[in-house]
Parts: sequence; structure tokens; C-alpha cells
Amino acid sequence: MSTPASLPHLVVVGNGMAAVRLLELLTSQPTRSFRISVFGAEPVAGYNRVHLSSLLAGDKSPEQIHTHPASWYAEHGITLHQGDAVVHILPDHSSLDAHQQGGSLRTASGHTERWDRLVLATGADAIMPPLPGIGLGNVVSFRSLRDVEAMLEAAQLHRHAVVIGGGVLGLEAAWGLKQRGMDVTVVHMAATLMERLVDATAGTMIADHLHRHGIRCLTDTQASALHGDGRVQGVSLTSGETLPADLVVVAVGIRPHTALAADCGLNVGRGVLVDGHLRTSHPGIFALGECVEFDGQTFGLVRPLYDMATVLAEVLHGGTPVPFTVAPQSTVLKIPSLAVFCGGEAAPDEDHPERRPLVHHQPDDGVYKKVVLHAGRVLSAVLVGETGNSSQLSHWIASGSDVGHLCERSVLHGATEAASGEMIICQCAALTRDSLQAAIRDQGLTTVPHLTTATRAGATCGQCVPQLARLLDETLGRDSSAGIAALEQRTHAMRRGFTWWHRVHSTLMSLLLLTGLALHFPRSPFNLVGIEWSADLHEWSGLAVSVGFLVFIALTLIYQRRWSWSLDSVAMFAFVPLIVASGLVFWWPELIPHQFAAVRSTAWVALAHMAFAVLVTCYLLHHLSHAPFVWWKKRRALRPLSIRSGPEQKSFSPNSLTPAGRPAFRIRSAFFDRGCANEHH
Repeated sequence: MSTPASLPHLVVVGNGMAAVRLLELLTSQPTRSFRISVFGAEPVAGYNRVHLSSLLAGDKSPEQIHTHPASWYAEHGITLHQGDAVVHILPDHSSLDAHQQGGSLRTASGHTERWDRLVLATGADAIMPPLPGIGLGNVVSFRSLRDVEAMLEAAQLHRHAVVIGGGVLGLEAAWGLKQRGMDVTVVHMAATLMERLVDATAGTMIADHLHRHGIRCLTDTQASALHGDGRVQGVSLTSGETLPADLVVVAVGIRPHTALAADCGLNVGRGVLVDGHLRTSHPGIFALGECVEFDGQTFGLVRPLYDMATVLAEVLHGGTPVPFTVAPQSTVLKIPSLAVFCGGEAAPDEDHPERRPLVHHQPDDGVYKKVVLHAGRVLSAVLVGETGNSSQLSHWIASGSDVGHLCERSVLHGATEAASGEMIICQCAALTRDSLQAAIRDQGLTTVPHLTTATRAGATCGQCVPQLARLLDETLGRDSSAGIAALEQRTHAMRRGFTWWHRVHSTLMSLLLLTGLALHFPRSPFNLVGIEWSADLHEWSGLAVSVGFLVFIALTLIYQRRWSWSLDSVAMFAFVPLIVASGLVFWWPELIPHQFAAVRSTAWVALAHMAFAVLVTCYLLHHLSHAPFVWWKKRRALRPLSIRSGPEQKSFSPNSLTPAGRPAFRIRSAFFDRGCANEHH
């Protein structure tokens, strides 16, 4: 798409989620008001920062979090400058018309650009505490795709990880690293985890859950120094303990990036100061996202950033929108095995005479719900273990609805009259129940992906996807229980099929390896049944492996599995087919020419067959040698673990805390586990 050069030039400094949402809104208009250029400091185009924790845990692939490739910018007539950060902004104060003031900017590469309007969307920087050794290698924050790449590289090479900070981001980082096979310790200065969002009971339940999954949590202590020679090797704590650390992730908060704004003379506080229409102290410069400060507050969640983008898009188009206001915010913890929702005022004072806390606590089931009412209205809500009524509570918090007439059970569990059409289902995009149902009916939408494409519901954090599925079934008159039962049955059948395939395949591969060694070394201890029997077993086990590979492909296609590339998948999809194909040539040598390069072709095939066999043998040795180590780590996770909380030590046994007597986990191969993780998403 081409844009007329005569249009005013709008430059967006920053290419994060707030900036990309603004670009979507600006380019969705039928007429274009600006030529648009975007400068991003990162060397990649737009991606979903919310899903970095899912990427770290292996639940999503890099392709799944890249939302706007470079081609999207080109298709919409946007000039994108990747990996070239803006280092200086110079407003042009010589213009007599204050509303037409422009200026210029300079990037790190020396590139200069003129602008008529400028939007600052520079985001926020991770706070790195001034600890001794903070500059060592493998000490990272958790803010960008580059940080995740560094963590994944460290997880492949090292074992011990320490996460400094027990907030939402720190716990998601700890969970992701644990899924990558590292031994993880969380260090948190407060007495309980997530203390800014939840009370002590909920914080303790979260810590218990993490301990049951092998993540150690140390509270009421801080890191005092980091040690190492070029690369971090240990973390000293104020409690006197020293932790081994091959990787340190710092997640203690963020600070709005204001250096550019302050350098060009804009008014800044904790962030870039803006009014309700996102204007800064310069009439030609606007700001949005994590870098701004409005009404004394800074922002880090997606919902207010998208609200800012909606207001600013209308302002830039010449409209007069309703000014930006701060809506009540909610937070979810993105750990698949633990549902946590926090909404409304964080840690409210419950001693106020007009406030009444409602509490439902079932420790054996891992469920905790607490709703604080103020004069009959929901002030805050904390849900752990069961969050099915989070949308209803969010609606009550945002609307200020009087729920004083409802019984305690209705408020805590959502057993109320029919849901309001104004209830927000997707918090990130602020989409209500009525608007989503209208889209379903008007556009004939029948699946969640179709609904997400049409409305953006569920496209950001994905937490509302189950509610979207229920809303689709309700709107279309479908029986959701039947669909859920069918999905559970399909999942059970898939797991059973791949489990049995894995067992049979492992047996056949072991037989193939042993008989192959017996044929190559007939006088070795591997030749247990004689050369003739070994030859027959080798041939038939090779044919069985061939059939098994076809069964594996069939299961993959039937259940639409996706596999990430790794040593396991390369061995499965490359080495095994090649070694089987080269082995089949010995049965049917007429499949290939008699000679190649003056040498019998079967000799070349034999050489290739032996090379592939050596590679598969090396892989199996690696797999078998690594399996006991993984098993031992999981056995350690089952031992009673200690939670440090000040001078007291609390001991927990994961076996005693697992609901309904179910085992904490089942030991399966890394290959099968990775496939199940991908299938889940």
C-alpha cells in the first residue's frame, strides 16, 4: 500500500504492543491522515510480549507469538526501522502555530528523520538492583524476546537457576525454567509471594503449589551479591545462605523509560506526563504505553495500554474522544497448573467499618476465594485454584454494581441470575458479552479462532478462551458438555496411543540396536542367539520399525500434533527414516543402480547405514544416560521441601498434598512430554 508523500509525517518511537495496537487502529480507517514511520530498538517486528512466559515454558513457539511480521507493515504502507533505536529527539520550536510543531530525530545508526507528529511508546526498562556482580554473564531480566533466548540457551547448558523476585513475572519465569529442566529457586524479600496482589493465605498456597512442582521459594530474604568469574556461579543471600546459580533472572519490577522525553524537554515524573488525550507538554508529541504517567499512575498491564491506543487513534484522526480514564485492573498468573486471578484494589484495608471480606477456603482441594465488599460493592477479589467466575467479578468491580442483596455463595461462586450483556469477557480488548454475541450472529462465527480473528478476543493473553468457547456454544445453542466430553475422550485416546507407540518403538529400537551390534561384532557378548537368529531378528525388527514410523505419522496427522525441533525430533524424523531406508536397500538391492563412482552401490549404502546407526546409537546413549538424571531430579522433587519464612521453617510433603491421592507426575520421555505440551496449545 502506498501513502501520499504530501501527508503529514507521523513517527512512532517504539514498536511494542501499545504501539502496534495504535498502528492497527490508524490503518483500519478508510482514509489515511498520515505517512507513518516506526522505529523499534529490537531487531524483530511486532510480537506478543504477554506470551513470553509461554514461550519460555515451551507452551508456544516463536512463530505463535510473532503477531505482526515486517510484511504487515509494508502491506499497510508503514515504514519500519528495526533494531535502530532513537537516541535523540529535537522538537522544532520555531513554528508560530503551536499545533503544527514538528521536529527531527536521530537514531543510533546516525539516521535522521523529520516528523510532524511524534508518538513516544518507549515502554519500560527492567529494574536491575545495584548488587555486586549484577553485570556478570547469564544475569538477565525478563522483558524481551532476547531475554528469553538467553534463558533458553542457558537452560540447555546449565542446571541451576535463581529468580530474584516473587511477583507475577518472577513466578512465570521460574515455572518456565523448571519446564526446561533446570533446578529453580525463587528469592523474594517479602514474607509471602505476590504480596502486592494477594493476601498471606493465597501467597502461601501459591508457594505450596510451586514446591510440589520442584520450585524452591525463599521468602523474607534478599540477594546481597552475585559471584562468578565472567559468568554468574552463585548468589549470596542476606540470610547467610549461598545458592548455586548458572543463571540469574531479575524480575523485581519495571521503570518507565523517560530518558528520551526528558532529554527533549518534556515534563516527566515517574513516567512521561500526559493528559486525558495522551498529549505531553509539547503540542506535537504524544505518548502511550508503559512509558507514561497519568493521574499519578504508571501502567504495565495490557488493558490500559489498549485503552490509551483507542483514545490516541481518535485524537490523531482529528476527533474528540472521551478522555482516557484508569479502569480497575485485573491480573492472572500464567502457570497452566495453577489458576490465580486478582482484580480490583490490591491489598485493601479490611478494617474499614464499611468493608466486609467474604472468604471460601478449601485447603485440601487447593481452592481459595476472597472477595472484599465496600458498602455493598465489590472492591477486590482474589481467586486461587478455581477462577470460573472471574469475569463476573471483574464486571462487578468495573461497574460498581451493588451486590449487597446477593448471598455470600452467589458472590463467591457466581451462582447468580443471567449474566449481564455489559459484562466484559475479554479484559485485554474490553469486549463485552453483548458485542461478542452480536459478532457471532452477524458474521456467522462458529469457532474460537474465527471469533478471535474477527474481534481480537483472546488474541492477547488467551485467558478468556474457555469463556469464549462457552459463549459460542450458548449463542449457537450447542451443548458444550458434549463437546468437552468429546475433547476429553480424544485427549485420553491420543495419550494412550502415543504412550503405547512409545513403548513398542523403544523395544524395537533396542532390539534393532543389539542385533545390529551382534552382526557387526559376531564374537562379541551381544551375539546371544547366534548369527543367523540375529540376522533374522535384525531384518524383522527393521521392518517393524518402518511400520511403526508410519503409525507414528498417522497418529500425528490424526491428532494434529506439532513437534518442536530438538535432538529428539531430529532423531525421530531424520535418522530413523534414513537408517530404515538404507536397511531396506539390502533386502531389495534392485531399487538402486548397481554401481556408483566405480564402486558397488550397496557399499555406499552400507557406509551410510553404518553412519546413521552410529548417530542413532549416540542419540540412544545420550537419552539413556540423561534419563536417570531426570528421574533423580523428579525423585528429589517428591521429598519434603522447606519454605523459608523469616526465622521459621515450614515443611511440606508433596505426596500428602496432591489432591485425591493422584501422583504429582508421571515419568515419560522428554520427546513425548514436549509433544504433549505442544498439543495442549
